[in-house]
Amino acid sequence: MSAMCDEWTESSAAAPLLPAAGDEAEHGVPSVAGSATTSPLEINEDERQPRGFPTLCLILTPIAVLVPLLFVLASLLPPPPPHEPPAQRRRQRQHRVPAAPTLLGFLDHGGRILDARDNELYRQLQRGTFREAWRSDDGDDNGASLRQSPFDLRASRDQVQFGQELRLAWQHVQHSQDIVMAMHCPAHNDADPTQFIDAATLDQVRATHSSHQNPRHNNNSSSSNNNNNNNNDDDQLDHWIIPSFPVVRADSCRFVMYKKDQHPNDHHQNSSQYHYFSTLATTQPISLAAAQEMPTAIHLGLASDPNARYIQFSTGIAGKPIVEIAQRNPHHNNDNAEPEPLQWTKLTGSTTTYSANDMCQSPANNQEAGAFVPPGYLHTVKATHLHVDSQYVYRAGLAMGQGVRWSEYFEFHTDAVTTVRDPTPNSGTTTPPALLTFLALGDQGCEQQRLYEAPATSPADSYRRSLDLHHVRPGQAAARDVANLITSIVQNQTISSIHHIGDLSYANGAGHLWDVYMSMIQPYASRVPIVVAVGNHEYDHTDGGDNGKDPSGVTSRDGFQPYWGDFGEDSGGECGVPLSKRFAVPENGNGVYWYSFEQLLVHTIVLSSEHNLTADSPQYEWLNQDLQSVNRTTTPWLIVEMHRPMYDKYQQDDTIAVAMEYEIEDVLYEHNVDIVLSAHFHSYLRTCDGLFRGKCNNGGPIHITVGTGGAPLDGGGSHANSPWIEKYDATHWGVGKASVLDGSSLRWEFVALGGNVEDEFLITRNRR
Repeated sequence: MSAMCDEWTESSAAAPLLPAAGDEAEHGVPSVAGSATTSPLEINEDERQPRGFPTLCLILTPIAVLVPLLFVLASLLPPPPPHEPPAQRRRQRQHRVPAAPTLLGFLDHGGRILDARDNELYRQLQRGTFREAWRSDDGDDNGASLRQSPFDLRASRDQVQFGQELRLAWQHVQHSQDIVMAMHCPAHNDADPTQFIDAATLDQVRATHSSHQNPRHNNNSSSSNNNNNNNNDDDQLDHWIIPSFPVVRADSCRFVMYKKDQHPNDHHQNSSQYHYFSTLATTQPISLAAAQEMPTAIHLGLASDPNARYIQFSTGIAGKPIVEIAQRNPHHNNDNAEPEPLQWTKLTGSTTTYSANDMCQSPANNQEAGAFVPPGYLHTVKATHLHVDSQYVYRAGLAMGQGVRWSEYFEFHTDAVTTVRDPTPNSGTTTPPALLTFLALGDQGCEQQRLYEAPATSPADSYRRSLDLHHVRPGQAAARDVANLITSIVQNQTISSIHHIGDLSYANGAGHLWDVYMSMIQPYASRVPIVVAVGNHEYDHTDGGDNGKDPSGVTSRDGFQPYWGDFGEDSGGECGVPLSKRFAVPENGNGVYWYSFEQLLVHTIVLSSEHNLTADSPQYEWLNQDLQSVNRTTTPWLIVEMHRPMYDKYQQDDTIAVAMEYEIEDVLYEHNVDIVLSAHFHSYLRTCDGLFRGKCNNGGPIHITVGTGGAPLDGGGSHANSPWIEKYDATHWGVGKASVLDGSSLRWEFVALGGNVEDEFLITRNRR
């Protein structure tokens, strides 16, 4: 080896071992099976420089000596542990995932959200033994005395609608840790008691009620005196108010109070595995008014045709979906309660649904509380030939026989027609009006828990806290606060679309959360079209995706699971099914996974960071074709959106970020992409402009992460000292707001809860 190296040192030129900078696209992305020296995960700027064969010899000579010795040492060592499955890697690396609130949003006595996906009481009820008669505590060891329950449980309504308040009241109940309140729908007398919709101990019911009465107050962290007083008040509580009855696709429901104890003949040592429940009291059946046919989850979507909108909604039973729509008279008095459109048009559409069998793996395909919930029927109606810059009023309905069950009225506004406007000098500090404005966010969920450490110490402190909408403690979440912020912006400003960049509901297999989430976003999604990107919590799975179950068309059982990634099973087995069924998107790509659309001066490309992006993949080929088709004269702004960022690197996801840089950074650079929007990390980050290969002002796009939609914030941990980071914020929830001023200027803002603008930046381009 030494002689050969000497010979090559004197006679050979330095042959490059790696492609020079800028040549990666020409050489293609190395395969997984390629040599380690060409792995995208190990290339850095220094290694891009040419190296000669002498350098190689200096490396290989000691290796040639050490390798045999290593083989000898390895034979003396114990065998390595088995290969760690992806799910275990994921659990070790992931940041905090929001809890899956139960259908009725139960809390424990410390104010913490009970997780529907990991609920011990659910498991006890599902494997419990039930007795119709109540067993008093004064029975002897040979048999309990059985008598009629003295307890009474009543509901304030015989009939309830979605969103209405319902009050439950009871008497003579103590020892609330052993008392369970369960919700059964439908309310059949012969229903299996192990089949329930939601359940909690009376302690948890009382904690939930207290939280509703004092939403900014955490009793668990109070002083001892206050704590004792509050606990005493809770013990005397004999009622529970459900402030907004949830969406339940059943004709009726019944609430049942059980006493949990051990049967006198039960000699099992492990009492956690064997539970007996005696019925204490039950409400009369509560009728759910129009629960099956009432349209819910009403939202708008963009189509490939800019003069069209999708109108989508859900019902509990099948029927003919209808939308009634009309253009508003611009001279109509909006103070009039009755809408007076010019002319009504009735449109019909299509219907779909999905079942537990469509899901890829557990828990999404388990039919039990905290897992799969039938979504009902999902309807899509497409409104076409809409006029530009016009106000429309519409309502959704389900036709059944001779009648139609209608929703309330909603309104939306279509975009104006414009051509590229030359930059106009501003007079003073006046900012020109935006031609187009859209909002962007990711990582939202349904969890809402922002409790203070202690009670307010004074009226002034209480008032300050009422204004301090972005007070944060670790583990808190603010999904509903962010939804309210978006609704406020939509109601007071002209917003063209809302871009959700993945991780929407965080259902992760808890199917009821999709209904909760769709109800939460309806106030703004019914007014402004929403476009979605797929995130890891919608798609990632490790089994069950074969046999055509994966709606993205991937035929492997585990989706996209390269050896260097940690994609895991973050969807809880959903593998993209609910997302693809519930949201309609432009039809020019691969469903919700990758597609593009144009709004006025902006061409937006939505990608899936959860799918293969290597040079020979279907997604990459589609991306390249779409980039080549963009007309930068009519749509000068080019934006790419995908859930995982390339430049927001946490240590556990470095490999995925670096891989995406290697795979698509060059093609984005070649086509002069202006902005890359991402989420995934629960924080806000804006890089320098022109970022390419880790260098600012280098001809690349600006990268922005907006993972602040309501999921618990990450706090620190980012490479905050990286030279390409210009703004990092892990203390505020909020949304991004992009306002296109003209073909060369775009104003970007990060609007936090409370309406404060925490970051503002003007992006300018010299269009040639």
